[in-house]
Amino acid sequence: MVIVTSAMIRIGRYSAHEKWDILCRHWADPVSIVDPRSGKNGRSVLPRWHQAATEGGTLALHAHFRREGQTSPDAQRAAQALAEIVAREGPGAVDRIPREIFAAGALERLGWTWDADEIPGLDELRRDARRFPTEFLRGRKRALCLFCALFYGRADVIHAFDAGIEHATLVDHESDCIDGMRLIYPTHWDYAAADYRGFLQQASAKGARYDVVIADQPAIIGPEVAWDQLPTILGLGDIFIVNYFAEMLAELDVSPDDLKALGRAVESRAGVPVDVLATMMRSRDVHWAVMKKAGGAD
Repeated sequence: MVIVTSAMIRIGRYSAHEKWDILCRHWADPVSIVDPRSGKNGRSVLPRWHQAATEGGTLALHAHFRREGQTSPDAQRAAQALAEIVAREGPGAVDRIPREIFAAGALERLGWTWDADEIPGLDELRRDARRFPTEFLRGRKRALCLFCALFYGRADVIHAFDAGIEHATLVDHESDCIDGMRLIYPTHWDYAAADYRGFLQQASAKGARYDVVIADQPAIIGPEVAWDQLPTILGLGDIFIVNYFAEMLAELDVSPDDLKALGRAVESRAGVPVDVLATMMRSRDVHWAVMKKAGGAD
């Protein structure tokens, strides 16, 4: 198996050092430095680079002050104070040692800033990964991941990879992102630039089976994936992990913490008996819901 690491990938049009150099010149002369911009819409990148550099530099300074014997609150305050000076006046406004430490932390973060033309490595995806019910991935070998490519799998696929999934099938209609994921994840995995409905129909007709199916679907088709397609998906996978949005829970009139009530409501809506095994809050308005066919193996 070939694993592509951050060091093996050219990160976007600009390296971390090039981004840092542009930022430093912008701090010194904000009027004359032209924003490099990125993507089809020509969106500004400098604010994102400033944020990434400040976050990375602040963390590096915090760690430095803690190593110097300051307690965590004092170290945090000292790091934040210096970071605010850098963000306002540039790194040249602070002494050499803190400046070098800040720069090292900034460079680490600037390697991946989610510009439109960047491809991340595994380390960047782990750094930006979202909360996920990873305990339901352990010991499983085959996974189907739907709607997984927009952010290169930082919400779900990176967790499947780190959990030791031997073979994953990644499905998304965003063909450019799917092509990018081929550069990040194992070459023997399957990558399908396809509409999920057609893929599910074909997989069901072939009798495909997966240990776990994951759907990171957008809100606009949340009910379609979680309810309308539920019989098909549970016919393909032992475990289903799917987004439940606040509007969906309100429509079912259940709390995400009441697993039995949620299971009954899903069965009533989707027409298939399920056991809801767990829910996990992703954000204020979204939960991961983990379920299986009632009576099926965990």
